[in-house]
Amino acid sequence: MRFSFGAMPAAQNSQAEAGDTVGKAGTLSSEKDSEFQANLRKTFIDNLPTTLYTLRYGLQELVKADNEMARLKQVYELYRRVHAVNGNAGLAGGRSAVAGID
Repeated sequence: MRFSFGAMPAAQNSQAEAGDTVGKAGTLSSEKDSEFQANLRKTFIDNLPTTLYTLRYGLQELVKADNEMARLKQVYELYRRVHAVNGNAGLAGGRSAVAGID
């Protein structure tokens, strides 16, 4: 096998070109990821008033519940909704609501 110092062998040349393509795709992917993350954050913040209203309403229904089954149902719904809000906040780049609790 002979190598010329002035030119890159064809196999190495195609690998270098593939690396450039991956680098460009990585940059494009990172730009799309940033745009996607910003969109998630905006959507989360835009929906936050409705979400908080729903949580408050659920808590009021829990307080008003007149029997144990109704209270258990409300506790489960509140747990599910708070868990979803916490997960959505994490996806949107926010801090977890329970991050500081030890």
